[in-house]
Amino acid sequence: TQGGGMTGGGARPGQQQATPNRAQNRSGPGAAPNACIDIASLSPYNGKRWKIKGRIITKSDVRKFNGARGPGQLFKIEITDGSGAEIAATFFGTGVDQYFDQLKTHQVYYFSGGSIKQGNPKWDRSPCVITFDQGTCIEEAEDDVAIPGLSYSFQSLAQIQQGEKDSIVDLKGVLSEVRPCVQITMRDGKIRPKRSLIIWDNSGPEGSSHIE
Repeated sequence: TQGGGMTGGGARPGQQQATPNRAQNRSGPGAAPNACIDIASLSPYNGKRWKIKGRIITKSDVRKFNGARGPGQLFKIEITDGSGAEIAATFFGTGVDQYFDQLKTHQVYYFSGGSIKQGNPKWDRSPCVITFDQGTCIEEAEDDVAIPGLSYSFQSLAQIQQGEKDSIVDLKGVLSEVRPCVQITMRDGKIRPKRSLIIWDNSGPEGSSHIE
């Protein structure tokens, strides 16, 4: 039995607002399909007619920002499914108010109705990412042991230094130095703080590697 239904937007006229402990059923031409698909099968061509079952493996804090349209807010989650595939998802604006406190790390949910777009290899682990917006439907599911938790693929510093620029990696090493925070000027003229960390491990031809 599914519980904890959470649906984006308010109730339609004549409908009762869903409560946190009841899954919301959606029907009609715009409804998400009942059958779940794998995260690896998601693409922008799915539109909003898709549904996945996954575990939240990471959840960020709420970040405030000032954009061209004024102040805003967002938070991000990462989801994994039974195949071990992962995808990142972002909530903006009122979605932050609605979902941030309700979604819990390590719990399993049904997700549907978000917008899918191509990911940026510089920042995203997966080929696609999700933006949850109007029409989103998130339902709490029973725990599923077939869906793993957070997993890593650690590389040594020697391997990382041979890798492609801007690729995302998992790193395990010793934090050997924390350098003082300095102010740097960005290309747009804004000043930002920067702090460098020195990491060491025992890989490399001489049995010692450092990276900043």
